Amino acid sequence: TMSGYRTLHRENRADQLPAAAAGSGKKRPPPPLWSAKFSPCRQAAISSAGTGAAGATNPPPSLQRLLTSGADGIIRAYRLTDKVVSATSPLDATAVKICHTDSLVGTSQTDGGLSLGYSALDVVRNYAGSDRSAGEEVVVATNPVGCVQVWTRAEQPATADDKENSGADETQQVAKTVKADLEFTIQGATGTTLAIRPVALGPVHGSHPKAKQRPAIVAAVGCLDGSVQIVSTGVGLHPGERGASGNEDKDPVEAGTVHDKLGTGSVVPTSLVWSKSSDTLAVGRKDGTVDLYCCSSDDYNDGSYRRLQRLLCHPKPVRGLTFTSDDALLISGDDEGTLAVHDAVRPNKTAVGLVGAVLHAHSSYVLDLAPLPDGKRFASVGADGLVNVWDVGMLNSGAVHTFAEGKGTGMVWGVSTTSDGRRIVSVHDSGMFVLYSAEE
Repeated sequence: TMSGYRTLHRENRADQLPAAAAGSGKKRPPPPLWSAKFSPCRQAAISSAGTGAAGATNPPPSLQRLLTSGADGIIRAYRLTDKVVSATSPLDATAVKICHTDSLVGTSQTDGGLSLGYSALDVVRNYAGSDRSAGEEVVVATNPVGCVQVWTRAEQPATADDKENSGADETQQVAKTVKADLEFTIQGATGTTLAIRPVALGPVHGSHPKAKQRPAIVAAVGCLDGSVQIVSTGVGLHPGERGASGNEDKDPVEAGTVHDKLGTGSVVPTSLVWSKSSDTLAVGRKDGTVDLYCCSSDDYNDGSYRRLQRLLCHPKPVRGLTFTSDDALLISGDDEGTLAVHDAVRPNKTAVGLVGAVLHAHSSYVLDLAPLPDGKRFASVGADGLVNVWDVGMLNSGAVHTFAEGKGTGMVWGVSTTSDGRRIVSVHDSGMFVLYSAEE
């Protein structure tokens, strides 16, 4: 039988760049891509299933949104569409059409102007309920000097748009430029670490008095003094996520407002990740430690985040950090290429234990980690150019699959997975992103 792991698409922007100088014939090297995120919002929902050549009903194509960021200061939003299954070529089921739909830029950014790029990127849906028509997509990114930009994009309608059904060549479409809705600067931020707190957790705990009265989506931002600031994005929680506060009509807490500040005096943060099921933030640091912070109280006005535990299993900076999709395990990766797996299902104020490790999981830095939704598998990427897929129950057997598309072309900076676990994407130093199938 054929493995479900395979490369589906390579998008190399070097082929789209103009020559460096007239008549030189040489193309400019593309800027590196640093981060990628699959959106929790789909591009659209097909209202009815298609029909195959033999009259059989096919499932509707999967329509995913993908965002990538890098050194050129543009966050590119793509629509990913599965090709319709062909009765004569079953491999068409894994082929994907990719269309660049939007270019997200800063509030004051001009065409052709200099930009520092976006070194950290995260995206969330402003609603965690089952209503697919509710909420918005919220994108937050920071540049290397701590300037944070926020974009909101509406949830798409419940039917596919005409271009998807017309057979038109989507590669010829011109992407729409979308300016950021909000901008603020975090003084002393590293500019490389940012993580949005999951919306399903509800209004943020913290010391700011308006945290519950005017709840907003918040993000954790790492700072050079070792602290992590919990700041408002200025985008309000959807009314369905605010709880019974009675303040649904009030504006959210202003963008950039600090709800809490934790870990001051520690070593510089190099990675951040939130647990999706508990108000817990994991912070990887340059000295190899990993700190776990939890809210100390259920009182929204008085509660603030306190360090629960410090993990000491890495001798080098921890740049890769993720919880498994069920939040049962915390996985960390360091600059020696080591992966460590911790049991994260412990009552508050009890120790989180090391349950597994892989030495030389990568031959160089582990740069990013992303979980797959089965609670068992996760993907790792590193400076060795490899994308590895692991099963937490079979770590001693090595990676269950390795994609070597980027080997010899520089670092693989980021990785992301779709909510259904069918797709993985990696972004590369060469300016390329690669889409893979992760179906077992």
